[in-house]
Amino acid sequence: PAGLGVAVDAHGTPAPAPAREGAREVVRVEAHDVPAHVREPNQPPIGEFLPYVQVGFGGERAEIQADLADVFASAARSTEELRAFARAIRADAGKDAPPAALARAAWARVSREILGSGDDALQASESLSRGRGNRLLVLQAVLAELGLRARVALAKPFGSDATQRRFAGHVAWPHALLRIEAGGETIWHDASYRLAPLGTLPESVLGVEALLLPAPGEPLEVVRTPERAAVEDRRTLAVRITLRPDGSAALEGEERYQGAAASAAKAAVERLDETDRRQAVEGMLARSFRGLALSSVEMLGEGDPAAPLVLRWRGTVQGLARPANGALVIDAPLLPSRLAARYTQLAARTTTLLVSSPDRTVQRIELVAPEGFTVAPAPAASVDAPFGVYSRQERAEGRTLVREERLELARGRIPPERYPEFAGFAAAVDQVQQRGAFFPRQDAAGVVPRVPAGTPAPSTPQP
Repeated sequence: PAGLGVAVDAHGTPAPAPAREGAREVVRVEAHDVPAHVREPNQPPIGEFLPYVQVGFGGERAEIQADLADVFASAARSTEELRAFARAIRADAGKDAPPAALARAAWARVSREILGSGDDALQASESLSRGRGNRLLVLQAVLAELGLRARVALAKPFGSDATQRRFAGHVAWPHALLRIEAGGETIWHDASYRLAPLGTLPESVLGVEALLLPAPGEPLEVVRTPERAAVEDRRTLAVRITLRPDGSAALEGEERYQGAAASAAKAAVERLDETDRRQAVEGMLARSFRGLALSSVEMLGEGDPAAPLVLRWRGTVQGLARPANGALVIDAPLLPSRLAARYTQLAARTTTLLVSSPDRTVQRIELVAPEGFTVAPAPAASVDAPFGVYSRQERAEGRTLVREERLELARGRIPPERYPEFAGFAAAVDQVQQRGAFFPRQDAAGVVPRVPAGTPAPSTPQP
């Protein structure tokens, strides 16, 4: 009907003007011979590049934010059970505990007693009664009873639709966080990560827009989440490979996860029995060590929210190295990142390439040569580009070849015109990681012969 103030929000196409037809305001949109979109790997949400038009009135962000604030305030309403729970936390923490310590004590108790994924749409009191449900609401209600200001902040993850829209919708801010003011300290926390310390945030919601849901009488605020998490997501891997003269090897490794990645991994493994855990580890290592036979798998820190998750394993593999002119050669790449396979499956793109999460990996591989063999370290190599940094160094320590690698891949949106540059970076990293390892045999006098002609020794690539 005319007079309602119809607004038109057009994306990727000209905005048609409303036309008055009798007692109506009419908007007509037509598109003919529109080419079909062929989905591409790692593309952003389609709202960022497909043309569309929305027509309506109202729907401002402030209205959505105020409605959500009412919903969350009702869900976190205090009850006698919540007040008793808060009193027990204060008694355990001590009456003189500073605000930050009180907040950590509250989270430790909530994470221990409220199980589940944490995204259940339950009231705080209901979650506490069941011992399962929404930890965020329970923590907010308990902190309020303890005298700490905590507000829900709904974040827009980095990989979500980044289009600025005229008409808001609560689905645009799907990730619920808690912003806690503990004395002079501001703590951001994602309560869906149960086995994580207070202050844990996944990389997807760092440095993004968030709607802060106010208490009654407080103003509406749009804020940004921290650029860095208190504990950075990182994966560290150390592997020791002891070669035998026939090319087989004994392996032992330790993989360490930190930050939100550690909590996610803990949540995944706590549902697995011993057999399933062994199969998961075998599958993870199969690409580098085909035919690996595990003798032991151990996981440490899975029950401690403050500890990283540590995975230790041992095993043997046949035919890891092959004989070549009296030497041993490992041709297969060891624990490669496979950037090209993950991100550059296409020769060219028509849509933006979305790298939604960074990749920070540090790994150390020790290759121990058999008695009578020595090592031949390859030259150092590095690849530096706007998208990330990779470095690899090798050195000899007696009969041990020590290889150290570091990868820092940044999250981002790579437009089609820069895709070839990113593909070059990924290919350069993969090329370095394709290098094998060469172990010459010493002669009777202990002299190391030269590397045989034809043995691969790639030069340092450039992105």
